[in-house]
Amino acid sequence: MSHAAGHTSGEADTRVLILEPDSHHEMRVYADAMKREFPRLIIDEAHSTDAAMQAAPPNIIVAKSIYITQDLVNRSPNLAWVHSLISGEDHIRRLHFPTCPVITATRGVHSTQVSELAILLMMALARDLPSFLRAQQTETWTHRTQPTLAGKTALIVGLGRIGEELARLLTAFGMTVDGVSNGRSDLKTIRTVYPRNELAKAVAGADFVIALIPLSPETVKMFNREIFAAMKPSAYFVNVARGGVADEEALIASLETGQIAGAGIDAFATEPLPAGHPLWHAPNTILTPHVGGRSDRYAEVACPLLIDAARAFFNGRHSDMPFRVQI
Repeated sequence: MSHAAGHTSGEADTRVLILEPDSHHEMRVYADAMKREFPRLIIDEAHSTDAAMQAAPPNIIVAKSIYITQDLVNRSPNLAWVHSLISGEDHIRRLHFPTCPVITATRGVHSTQVSELAILLMMALARDLPSFLRAQQTETWTHRTQPTLAGKTALIVGLGRIGEELARLLTAFGMTVDGVSNGRSDLKTIRTVYPRNELAKAVAGADFVIALIPLSPETVKMFNREIFAAMKPSAYFVNVARGGVADEEALIASLETGQIAGAGIDAFATEPLPAGHPLWHAPNTILTPHVGGRSDRYAEVACPLLIDAARAFFNGRHSDMPFRVQI
């Protein structure tokens, strides 16, 4: 698309708020691309929610949905489009939009980093990496046999794009991979696909159970006491999805009683995880602060989706905007 092609009838006098508290680099990528492609836009950049509240009311909000507050929506009476820079819809669904804006999300750009984090947690749990780090601090030599991923079975619960990529990588590690999905059974890397209502049966044969299921009313606390009880005592639970898909009380109880071998958790029901929460000190548990979707290349990969959606929006082709969210 040429520079001049950005001059569409809907572009002039449109005010865009780009809210990006996490990264000045990512802000520059998004803001510079929007200015380059759509030079007649009025773009406000906010590096905090407080700054966003001080900006003029926008027609368009571009931000990670976790930072879009009800107060910000309420002060935007002419809001026409909201673009979330992350994939999850649960934060957006909590908001009330009086203007019924078009809502789009950023999807298909998380497969590499989420898959790599899942594998990091799996290997660190199986090899008990935390104990090696503690031994290093005390200059203690701890020599012991190390388990491999090869020859083990992984169950991926949720077979979207991330699940597809994770299955490919785990197969390369020599693992057998099963899946749980109500809609997908076409992956050659998956041995068996179970429907969701057979989750208890599916987890029974797995050495690793990886949650990649979206959070929805149907998946809240999908991993509960029954599911953890059905897992092998030697099995590990890894959640790189949303915190709400796991019953955290049931998970903690399963860890404390040795019902499962351990857990790697990147997403929590309450974030940030509060001080004093039992998960901080649950046995054989590795926590990461919901960083699975982040990468040093995130903005460069996510920005083309924003620009494609903007082109369609300003040309009045709302139905062509990728990854529409219906609320």
